[in-house]
Amino acid sequence: MISSDNKVYEIFNETLSNFIKDLIIVFPCDNDFKLFRASSKIIRLASIKKPLELFNLGLTKEFKRNIRDKNEDFFLKNDYNDVLNNDNIQSMTNNNQDINNKLILKLKKYWIDLNEENKIIVWDYFTVLLKLCDKVYVD
Repeated sequence: MISSDNKVYEIFNETLSNFIKDLIIVFPCDNDFKLFRASSKIIRLASIKKPLELFNLGLTKEFKRNIRDKNEDFFLKNDYNDVLNNDNIQSMTNNNQDINNKLILKLKKYWIDLNEENKIIVWDYFTVLLKLCDKVYVD
């Protein structure tokens, strides 16, 4: 049984897990998504709250606005150095930004190959993850 205090975290983790699973289904030959799935499981074992905490650390008001607006140009043109070089994120992930960098770059690379239905699904995942984050971290 999930405590009410942890419910949002559990839903966030399940949504993230489903998102990664869907990426693996769409791109079965890409081992980086499989690595990300394994890494996220390990992080969840350490703390049910950690994935959401890490997600929140990578968000700025600009990122939130562009996710809500489903701004494809922002997604594709941003270099994400402000996220990848965030000292808080690096300290929480033992300075290992490689997997985060690979995930972001993979999504950007594959974006042009996704059909419209899959792009909508990706935006829906981002939107749900953001809404769950907003329930814990109020601006």
